Amino acid sequence: MARRIRYAAAREISKQDPDLTIVAQLDSLQDAADAERDRRLGQGWFEEVRTFFNIDPATYSAPTFRPRIVIPELQVLMLNEATDLSDALPRIYITHKEERDKLREKAYQENWRQSFYNNRLLEAEIWSLFSGTGFVQVGFDPHARQGKGEVFIESRDPDTVHPDPGTKDWKRWSYVQFDDRMYIDEVRSRWPDSGYRVIPRRGPAPGVLANSGTMGTGINMPPGPMSAGPGMTQRLISSDSVVTVRHTFIRDYTEVDITKDERDRMAQTLDSLLAIPKRRRMYPNGRWIVDCEGIILADGPNPFPLGLFPIIPYRAMPSLGWFWGVPPIRYTRSIQQIAERMMTQTFESAVRLNNGMIFIDEATGLDADSYSGLPGEIVVINANSKPPTIQWPTPMPAHMTQLPNMLLDLQKRLQGFSPARSGQTSPGNQSADLYDSTIYQAQSMTRLRSRLMAEPIQATAEMVFYTMCRFYKDGAAFAGIDGKDVKWTKWTAMGDESMEDYGIVLDPGSLKPVSTAALRTIITDLLKAGQIPLKYALEVMEVPNGDEIAEAQQQAQELAALSKTRRPR
Repeated sequence: MARRIRYAAAREISKQDPDLTIVAQLDSLQDAADAERDRRLGQGWFEEVRTFFNIDPATYSAPTFRPRIVIPELQVLMLNEATDLSDALPRIYITHKEERDKLREKAYQENWRQSFYNNRLLEAEIWSLFSGTGFVQVGFDPHARQGKGEVFIESRDPDTVHPDPGTKDWKRWSYVQFDDRMYIDEVRSRWPDSGYRVIPRRGPAPGVLANSGTMGTGINMPPGPMSAGPGMTQRLISSDSVVTVRHTFIRDYTEVDITKDERDRMAQTLDSLLAIPKRRRMYPNGRWIVDCEGIILADGPNPFPLGLFPIIPYRAMPSLGWFWGVPPIRYTRSIQQIAERMMTQTFESAVRLNNGMIFIDEATGLDADSYSGLPGEIVVINANSKPPTIQWPTPMPAHMTQLPNMLLDLQKRLQGFSPARSGQTSPGNQSADLYDSTIYQAQSMTRLRSRLMAEPIQATAEMVFYTMCRFYKDGAAFAGIDGKDVKWTKWTAMGDESMEDYGIVLDPGSLKPVSTAALRTIITDLLKAGQIPLKYALEVMEVPNGDEIAEAQQQAQELAALSKTRRPR
């Protein structure tokens, strides 16, 4: 990948440019974040992950006389793991002053379903499984939903996020940065006051190296074996009017003097204060800075409430003493690469060494020109001569062809995909409960990752709710399916209530990766015992038109009970 542009170094140093000092400090923060990331994961790790996930043909088709066999088993295993984790739908409850706020909770849940937040969480989990750490961004788009606005969740490429390198706990980080690639027209539309100062770079730029390729930078190599190499290097950058916009959320502890009017107001409203302070923090909620091409587009208080930053990390493996999680694919990727190389060599040996050789006796009167060896070919040989024979080489040992499969089976076990997890339990008379228990015990790695997901999902749910309270107004409605009808739930805007009085509760049981068959068995047993109503059972099992079925059964039961109470004439 090309190195990023040093905005402060690329511009002429001028004492009359106040943006330059701030941009230089932001560059230093990003340098520190990227240095810690490269130290833990290695330089260029995310580009390597993208190549591995996409099975880039430029990497897997080097100039050679033998084709390379690619076995994307690890990619499929990680996607299966992400699917199992996403099957558990988080259930969110909203409380207000120790009471449950069912109206806002219903609107919140419908908004979660309408916006397909679970799909974005799935993408973040896929990033964490392949790269070690995935990121989710929560924001508000005022132009979405025909201008009504929408709180969105976006899964971010980890290569565009630059977290505080000095902390392991993301809830206590001092700053976080992330980059967005935007067209210059969009930049000027979002920040009209300062966006027109941004001029896209064209041609050579200092300190920027761009490799050859098809991204509008460098030199494209002609078709042939050399096209698979790195090619030539040019000091060029893209000139397609796309610029990089950097967002920085930081804890700024700058203090300012409290004015006399503020002191009088505090004395009237805050009776519990022993003394009125003389200074206060300028950014008590955090500071938000947006810069592009060395120009400060925005600089002010954090727009998100309660001092929350809109970036939440997701880890697939726990980290010991540092921020970045360990990529799960690193545990077994070398095993898959060895299996791919051995299978490629096996194929080469089968093609080159296992060809049959045809021997022709001189007494037959044939030679290489008169005998072609075509199927069904009629050849006349001399009388009493030995016909042509085909001699095959000694076949390879069976274990040479089975060894790649043995390595792939080892990879499955190391990644938590044992035979029991796929339903291949030990032979014998096993009951359904024992069968489900065996599968549950085989999902130890999945249960570990679901436990790691609980905390960021809780934080994401809180961030979405507080952002809805901050930006959604009265009249915002969300549609939900009630039987065959569409039922609208309206959102009540936040009035004089304080956001600190609200709380988000995540049901931990909703994230446990319990198999659907086991869940249906439990619900059916409880339903037979009369411990739960039919409506709740159908809702948990997501039966279509469950409300109508439950209502029809309730009416039938009422009619049956009424008929029993009637006296015979």
